[in-house]
Amino acid sequence: LTTNYQLPTTASSQGFVGSARQSSERIFKLEVYQQSTFHQDVGFQLADLSQATTAQSGLGFPTQTNLDITAEQNGNALFTKWTYQPWENIQYSFLFGAGNYTLKIPSTSVTNTLTGDQVGFSYGVGAKVNLFPDTAVTPALAFDAGLLWTRYFFNEMNQGGLGTSSVDDRLDLYHTHVVMQGSHRWGRWEPFGGVKWLRTQAHLKDLIQGSKVGGKEDAVTPFLGLKFMIYSHESLMLEASFVKGVQVNTGLELRFQ
Repeated sequence: LTTNYQLPTTASSQGFVGSARQSSERIFKLEVYQQSTFHQDVGFQLADLSQATTAQSGLGFPTQTNLDITAEQNGNALFTKWTYQPWENIQYSFLFGAGNYTLKIPSTSVTNTLTGDQVGFSYGVGAKVNLFPDTAVTPALAFDAGLLWTRYFFNEMNQGGLGTSSVDDRLDLYHTHVVMQGSHRWGRWEPFGGVKWLRTQAHLKDLIQGSKVGGKEDAVTPFLGLKFMIYSHESLMLEASFVKGVQVNTGLELRFQ
Protein backbone atom coordinates (compact mmCIF):
# COMPACT_ATOMS: atom_id res chain seq x y z
CA LEU A 1 0.00 0.00 0.00
CA THR A 2 1.28 3.44 -0.78
CA THR A 3 1.38 5.97 2.05
CA ASN A 4 -0.27 8.94 0.32
CA TYR A 5 -3.72 8.52 1.84
CA GLN A 6 -5.38 8.31 5.24
CA LEU A 7 -7.89 5.76 6.49
CA PRO A 8 -10.49 7.30 8.76
CA THR A 9 -13.39 5.02 9.64
CA THR A 10 -16.70 5.02 11.45
CA ALA A 11 -16.48 1.30 12.19
CA SER A 12 -16.98 -1.12 14.00
CA SER A 13 -17.19 -3.23 17.18
CA GLN A 14 -18.28 -0.97 20.01
CA GLY A 15 -19.38 -3.43 22.68
CA PHE A 16 -22.69 -3.78 24.46
CA VAL A 17 -23.80 -0.57 26.22
CA GLY A 18 -26.86 -2.04 27.93
CA SER A 19 -29.15 -0.69 30.63
CA ALA A 20 -28.57 2.51 32.63
CA ARG A 21 -30.32 1.06 35.69
CA GLN A 22 -28.43 1.13 39.00
CA SER A 23 -27.10 -2.08 40.59
CA SER A 24 -26.27 -3.15 44.13
CA GLU A 25 -22.77 -2.89 45.58
CA ARG A 26 -20.34 -5.77 45.00
CA ILE A 27 -22.37 -7.23 42.17
CA PHE A 28 -20.70 -9.17 39.34
CA LYS A 29 -22.24 -9.48 35.85
CA LEU A 30 -21.30 -11.68 32.91
CA GLU A 31 -22.65 -10.83 29.45
CA VAL A 32 -22.25 -13.17 26.48
CA TYR A 33 -23.46 -11.80 23.16
CA GLN A 34 -23.24 -12.06 19.39
CA GLN A 35 -22.41 -8.91 17.42
CA SER A 36 -23.35 -8.70 13.73
CA THR A 37 -22.31 -5.80 11.48
CA PHE A 38 -23.96 -5.20 8.10
CA HIS A 39 -22.93 -2.71 5.39
CA GLN A 40 -21.03 -0.48 7.82
CA ASP A 41 -19.38 2.46 6.03
CA VAL A 42 -15.61 2.92 6.20
CA GLY A 43 -14.23 6.17 4.78
CA PHE A 44 -10.95 6.42 2.87
CA GLN A 45 -9.69 9.99 2.52
CA LEU A 46 -6.73 10.75 0.27
CA ALA A 47 -4.25 13.54 0.91
CA ASP A 48 -4.11 14.56 -2.77
CA LEU A 49 -5.29 13.54 -6.24
CA SER A 50 -2.47 11.08 -6.86
CA GLN A 51 -3.60 7.51 -7.30
CA ALA A 52 -3.20 5.16 -4.32
CA THR A 53 -2.58 1.54 -5.28
CA THR A 54 -1.97 -1.78 -3.60
CA ALA A 55 1.48 -3.20 -4.06
CA GLN A 56 0.04 -6.70 -4.54
CA SER A 57 -2.36 -5.99 -7.42
CA GLY A 58 -1.59 -2.54 -8.79
CA LEU A 59 -5.29 -1.64 -8.75
CA GLY A 60 -5.94 2.03 -8.09
CA PHE A 61 -8.61 3.89 -6.17
CA PRO A 62 -10.77 6.34 -8.21
CA THR A 63 -9.15 9.47 -6.84
CA GLN A 64 -8.87 11.66 -9.90
CA THR A 65 -12.33 13.19 -9.33
CA ASN A 66 -12.99 12.55 -5.63
CA LEU A 67 -10.73 12.58 -2.58
CA ASP A 68 -13.22 10.57 -0.49
CA ILE A 69 -13.98 6.87 -1.01
CA THR A 70 -16.60 4.89 0.89
CA ALA A 71 -15.72 1.29 1.64
CA GLU A 72 -17.94 -1.26 3.38
CA GLN A 73 -17.35 -3.69 6.21
CA ASN A 74 -19.28 -6.76 7.37
CA GLY A 75 -18.52 -9.05 10.27
CA ASN A 76 -19.65 -11.35 13.06
CA ALA A 77 -18.08 -11.77 16.49
CA LEU A 78 -18.79 -13.46 19.83
CA PHE A 79 -18.08 -11.34 22.92
CA THR A 80 -17.88 -11.84 26.66
CA LYS A 81 -18.05 -8.87 29.01
CA TRP A 82 -17.26 -9.00 32.74
CA THR A 83 -18.58 -6.16 34.91
CA TYR A 84 -17.99 -5.57 38.63
CA GLN A 85 -19.47 -2.87 40.86
CA PRO A 86 -17.28 -2.48 43.99
CA TRP A 87 -19.37 0.32 45.49
CA GLU A 88 -22.43 2.42 44.81
CA ASN A 89 -23.02 4.02 41.37
CA ILE A 90 -19.88 2.96 39.47
CA GLN A 91 -19.10 -0.20 37.46
CA TYR A 92 -15.88 -1.40 35.82
CA SER A 93 -15.80 -3.81 32.89
CA PHE A 94 -13.45 -5.88 30.74
CA LEU A 95 -14.39 -7.06 27.24
CA PHE A 96 -13.03 -9.85 25.01
CA GLY A 97 -14.25 -10.91 21.58
CA ALA A 98 -13.33 -13.08 18.59
CA GLY A 99 -14.74 -13.09 15.07
CA ASN A 100 -14.34 -12.49 11.34
CA TYR A 101 -14.27 -9.33 9.25
CA THR A 102 -14.66 -8.47 5.57
CA LEU A 103 -13.67 -5.15 4.00
CA LYS A 104 -14.92 -4.08 0.55
CA ILE A 105 -12.91 -1.30 -1.15
CA PRO A 106 -13.88 0.26 -4.53
CA SER A 107 -11.09 0.63 -7.11
CA THR A 108 -11.00 2.29 -10.52
CA SER A 109 -12.83 -0.64 -12.18
CA VAL A 110 -14.04 -3.19 -9.58
CA THR A 111 -14.76 -3.58 -5.87
CA ASN A 112 -11.97 -5.39 -4.01
CA THR A 113 -12.98 -7.56 -1.04
CA LEU A 114 -10.39 -8.30 1.65
CA THR A 115 -10.98 -11.45 3.71
CA GLY A 116 -8.96 -13.60 6.10
CA ASP A 117 -8.90 -17.17 7.40
CA GLN A 118 -7.48 -16.16 10.76
CA VAL A 119 -9.84 -15.20 13.58
CA GLY A 120 -9.61 -11.58 14.74
CA PHE A 121 -9.64 -10.54 18.40
CA SER A 122 -10.95 -7.57 20.40
CA TYR A 123 -9.99 -6.36 23.89
CA GLY A 124 -11.66 -3.55 25.81
CA VAL A 125 -12.06 -1.83 29.18
CA GLY A 126 -14.72 0.57 30.40
CA ALA A 127 -16.50 2.27 33.29
CA LYS A 128 -20.13 3.29 33.85
CA VAL A 129 -21.44 5.84 36.37
CA ASN A 130 -25.11 5.93 37.36
CA LEU A 131 -26.14 9.60 37.49
CA PHE A 132 -29.83 9.19 38.41
CA PRO A 133 -31.57 6.01 39.65
CA ASP A 134 -34.57 4.40 38.02
CA THR A 135 -37.72 5.26 40.02
CA ALA A 136 -41.46 4.83 39.58
CA VAL A 137 -41.71 8.21 37.83
CA THR A 138 -38.24 8.92 36.36
CA PRO A 139 -35.88 6.83 34.18
CA ALA A 140 -32.31 5.96 35.07
CA LEU A 141 -29.52 8.03 33.51
CA ALA A 142 -25.91 6.86 33.18
CA PHE A 143 -22.57 7.93 31.69
CA ASP A 144 -20.39 5.26 30.05
CA ALA A 145 -16.84 5.48 28.65
CA GLY A 146 -14.46 2.87 27.31
CA LEU A 147 -11.58 1.79 25.05
CA LEU A 148 -11.57 -1.10 22.54
CA TRP A 149 -8.78 -2.52 20.38
CA THR A 150 -9.54 -4.89 17.47
CA ARG A 151 -7.03 -6.64 15.18
CA TYR A 152 -7.77 -8.54 11.95
CA PHE A 153 -5.53 -10.19 9.34
CA PHE A 154 -6.36 -10.44 5.61
CA ASN A 155 -4.80 -13.05 3.32
CA GLU A 156 -7.00 -12.86 0.22
CA MET A 157 -8.33 -10.10 -2.02
CA ASN A 158 -11.22 -10.84 -4.38
CA GLN A 159 -10.95 -8.43 -7.33
CA GLY A 160 -14.58 -8.51 -8.44
CA GLY A 161 -14.86 -10.53 -11.64
CA LEU A 162 -11.08 -10.47 -12.19
CA GLY A 163 -10.25 -13.32 -9.78
CA THR A 164 -8.41 -13.39 -6.48
CA SER A 165 -4.90 -12.64 -5.28
CA SER A 166 -2.96 -13.33 -2.09
CA VAL A 167 -2.26 -10.48 0.34
CA ASP A 168 -0.77 -10.22 3.81
CA ASP A 169 -2.40 -7.22 5.50
CA ARG A 170 -3.12 -6.35 9.12
CA LEU A 171 -5.91 -4.01 10.24
CA ASP A 172 -5.92 -2.45 13.73
CA LEU A 173 -8.93 -0.46 14.98
CA TYR A 174 -8.72 1.61 18.18
CA HIS A 175 -12.09 2.81 19.51
CA THR A 176 -12.79 5.39 22.20
CA HIS A 177 -16.44 5.88 23.16
CA VAL A 178 -18.44 8.13 25.46
CA VAL A 179 -22.13 7.37 26.00
CA MET A 180 -25.11 9.09 27.59
CA GLN A 181 -27.90 6.58 28.11
CA GLY A 182 -31.25 6.17 29.81
CA SER A 183 -33.54 3.25 30.70
CA HIS A 184 -36.72 2.47 32.60
CA ARG A 185 -38.11 -0.87 33.79
CA TRP A 186 -41.76 -1.91 33.38
CA GLY A 187 -42.19 -5.29 35.04
CA ARG A 188 -39.82 -7.73 33.32
CA TRP A 189 -39.20 -5.38 30.36
CA GLU A 190 -36.59 -2.63 30.32
CA PRO A 191 -36.16 -0.54 27.16
CA PHE A 192 -33.04 1.59 26.96
CA GLY A 193 -31.30 3.92 24.53
CA GLY A 194 -28.98 6.86 24.15
CA VAL A 195 -26.27 8.47 22.06
CA LYS A 196 -22.64 7.35 21.57
CA TRP A 197 -19.73 9.55 20.61
CA LEU A 198 -17.18 7.27 18.96
CA ARG A 199 -13.63 8.03 17.83
CA THR A 200 -12.03 5.33 15.68
CA GLN A 201 -8.34 5.22 14.73
CA ALA A 202 -7.50 2.78 11.94
CA HIS A 203 -4.10 1.39 10.88
CA LEU A 204 -3.82 -0.84 7.81
CA LYS A 205 -0.37 -2.37 7.16
CA ASP A 206 0.99 -4.44 4.29
CA LEU A 207 3.15 -7.01 6.12
CA ILE A 208 5.07 -7.94 2.96
CA GLN A 209 6.00 -4.45 1.71
CA GLY A 210 6.06 -2.85 5.17
CA SER A 211 4.01 0.17 4.07
CA LYS A 212 1.02 1.32 6.12
CA VAL A 213 -1.76 3.90 6.24
CA GLY A 214 -3.89 5.28 9.02
CA GLY A 215 -6.32 7.92 10.14
CA LYS A 216 -9.15 8.72 12.52
CA GLU A 217 -12.75 9.86 12.45
CA ASP A 218 -15.39 10.91 14.98
CA ALA A 219 -19.01 9.75 14.77
CA VAL A 220 -22.20 10.27 16.77
CA THR A 221 -24.40 7.16 16.86
CA PRO A 222 -27.85 6.79 18.49
CA PHE A 223 -28.77 3.31 19.73
CA LEU A 224 -31.83 1.49 21.06
CA GLY A 225 -32.16 -1.68 23.08
CA LEU A 226 -34.43 -3.94 25.12
CA LYS A 227 -33.72 -6.08 28.18
CA PHE A 228 -36.05 -8.87 29.33
CA MET A 229 -35.66 -10.42 32.78
CA ILE A 230 -36.12 -14.20 32.59
CA TYR A 231 -35.44 -14.80 36.27
CA SER A 232 -34.04 -12.58 39.03
CA HIS A 233 -30.41 -13.08 37.85
CA GLU A 234 -30.80 -13.89 34.12
CA SER A 235 -31.83 -11.52 31.33
CA LEU A 236 -32.00 -11.50 27.54
CA MET A 237 -30.69 -8.41 25.73
CA LEU A 238 -31.05 -6.85 22.29
CA GLU A 239 -29.31 -3.66 21.11
CA ALA A 240 -28.97 -2.01 17.71
CA SER A 241 -27.52 1.10 16.04
CA PHE A 242 -28.28 2.23 12.49
CA VAL A 243 -25.90 5.03 11.46
CA LYS A 244 -23.97 4.33 8.23
CA GLY A 245 -24.87 0.66 8.41
CA VAL A 246 -26.46 -1.67 10.94
CA GLN A 247 -24.92 -3.22 14.05
CA VAL A 248 -26.96 -5.65 16.18
CA ASN A 249 -26.01 -7.19 19.55
CA THR A 250 -28.01 -10.08 21.01
CA GLY A 251 -27.06 -11.93 24.18
CA LEU A 252 -27.56 -13.14 27.74
CA GLU A 253 -26.74 -11.38 31.03
CA LEU A 254 -25.99 -13.34 34.22
CA ARG A 255 -25.76 -11.53 37.57
CA PHE A 256 -23.95 -12.86 40.63
CA GLN A 257 -24.06 -11.33 44.10
